Amino acid sequence: RDRKTGESKELSFDDFVNEIKNQTKDKPFTKLNLARLVSKRPQIMV
Repeated sequence: RDRKTGESKELSFDDFVNEIKNQTKDKPFTKLNLARLVSKRPQIMV
């Protein structure tokens, strides 16, 4: 569902990714500061 127009439409995954990239292309972006794999994240021992 498109939030701007309120209409529902079927998209392929690639079209969906391209739509998100187009809507956020001028916005600031920073990567997450955590490792992608849980096993690589810091261990907090208490």
